[in-house]
Amino acid sequence: KMGKSMMRRHRIAARVALITLAVASIAGCSKTSAAGSDAKDSASASDSASTDSLAATPVQMAVVQRGNIAITVTGPGRTDALELQNIRAPFTGILTSVRYNVGDHVSSGQPVASIVNQPSQAALIGAEEMVRSASTAAQRSDAERALVLAKQNLVATQLRAPRAGVVVSRGATQGELVSQGDSILDFASANSIIFVARIAQADLTQIRPGQSVRLTLPGQLGPVPGIVHGLMPADSNGSMAVPVRVDVSRNIQTAGGPIQPGLFGTAEITIGQKFGVP
Repeated sequence: KMGKSMMRRHRIAARVALITLAVASIAGCSKTSAAGSDAKDSASASDSASTDSLAATPVQMAVVQRGNIAITVTGPGRTDALELQNIRAPFTGILTSVRYNVGDHVSSGQPVASIVNQPSQAALIGAEEMVRSASTAAQRSDAERALVLAKQNLVATQLRAPRAGVVVSRGATQGELVSQGDSILDFASANSIIFVARIAQADLTQIRPGQSVRLTLPGQLGPVPGIVHGLMPADSNGSMAVPVRVDVSRNIQTAGGPIQPGLFGTAEITIGQKFGVP
């Protein structure tokens, strides 16, 4: 009996030991699994952060083409006029009208002012005063005949623009007494407008007559074409830029208004080209 009792105790102890070992093994596996999961989560977060930091930058793609590129020289400048037309009083008289102001465009042959000869104007004024002061029928009759005669002998002249252009100055106003030879209007002929560009001396060796020019001017809807005429005499003020005359195209398709003298702008002179550039 004692031997059987001892064997039963050993069996129970062995079972308890097996159960304890199994529980310990399960607990160890759980900890290992948890640790592995944490490590995977950490690695995943690291990979995500790395991916975010290396995010792709969007770009646009295009097919490479070949073309020609103009080589240009630029410089500031202003418009000027080679020819100024002057309208003067043909005789001493009264200006009865002056129709244009500075900046107005004038067509060829268009009336710009009217003038009345001073003696004939004085005779007309005298006859009108006689009519107003006549007190009898005879005086009134004489005054009316004098008025008709004064109107017939009135010397009035319309002054016309000899060429198309832009008014640049006005020397008299309506109703003013002017003497023979006094200036009434000055205007620049439309065909005489040029652009004087200031080009650096270092670039002058590349400037040639006949080169095409693009002028950027205020009041225009786009670039104004021009042609290099040639170099002008250098200034005596020690400037490092030399004036270059550019003839403005006579057939301007982009004009937003008349090109006047004194407009500041920029000249872009084409001095060459590169062909077949990618």
